[in-house]
Amino acid sequence: MTDGQQTAIIIVTLGCVTGLVLPIVRGVVQHAQRRAAPHDELTDEVALLREHVAELDATTQRVQELEERLDFAERLLAQRTQAPELPMHRTPV
Repeated sequence: MTDGQQTAIIIVTLGCVTGLVLPIVRGVVQHAQRRAAPHDELTDEVALLREHVAELDATTQRVQELEERLDFAERLLAQRTQAPELPMHRTPV
């Protein structure tokens, strides 16, 4: 065999090996990406749920404050209705 033939055989062999190995490598990479995708989706969903919990905590705090204000207003109204009204005295003008 001549050097040119050996070079041609090496090039053809490398081409065949590359043609066989490259699809396998792509398949492995795609499989790894598919496996990572649910993890990324779960991470996003957890972040979204944490935001919702924070919003609920803020809403709960707001409702508690409003309940306290309502209780205070009810007590004020109850004191007004329980207190006897003083008679109105008119002074002569």
